[in-house]
Amino acid sequence: MTLLIEFSPEEFLFDRTGALIVHCEFEIFHNLIDKTIRMKLYDLEDSIVDKFRCKDEESIEFIVGKNQYIISRKLLHATDSSYFKYICLTHKEKVKNMTDELVTDNEIQSFEQILMYFTTGSIEQRYYMLKDLLTAADKYDVPRLKLICEHYLLRHITFENAVELIQLAFSSNAKFLETNLATFIKLHIEEIRDTIAFKSLSREDSNKIMELIEKSKPLEISIRKFSSPFMTDKKFTLANIGFT
Repeated sequence: MTLLIEFSPEEFLFDRTGALIVHCEFEIFHNLIDKTIRMKLYDLEDSIVDKFRCKDEESIEFIVGKNQYIISRKLLHATDSSYFKYICLTHKEKVKNMTDELVTDNEIQSFEQILMYFTTGSIEQRYYMLKDLLTAADKYDVPRLKLICEHYLLRHITFENAVELIQLAFSSNAKFLETNLATFIKLHIEEIRDTIAFKSLSREDSNKIMELIEKSKPLEISIRKFSSPFMTDKKFTLANIGFT
């Protein structure tokens, strides 16, 4: 990766050694080798137990396709999902068959991934799975899982899929993903404009993306100059970030 910035040394006061100290903060986009992401499981607070007055063995068995997943009501409520909280409050049976709600294979697989995340704290990080899981996390209102998907989708950004991902962010109301993609597209607009995905956009979608990147804030580098007895911060916009 090549980083290019431009500034005039005459504008600064240097320290006694003549060194100019530059403080930089970067977010690196990269691919993981592992196909599974693991994170901390939900904390079960005593207040949740008291509210539902449920014993450890009280659970719901979800029938998803040919598989069964048994999850405690306490854990479902701890996910902070309005969908699963509603199930805890209204579903009195021990079994919930999801056959009528889940029609396509993608819907079944994504819902299974949500349930596995609840019980194991792990999700697959393959690109296509993360996209489907983000959509499902938004649909079933699982905020923590949704944000996790947004973070890890950033590691899959390329010039070719940036347009696809920002459209996914729009449809899933994924603001973190949307904001970072806008910055990425703004930095690499010339390359992305040449992609098939960008050229295939409708005028409405193209205008929406261009308006968003115009509003996005440029990346900045904080450069601290030293003078006695005061220190002053200055910020400079990155002229360009390119891949080599």
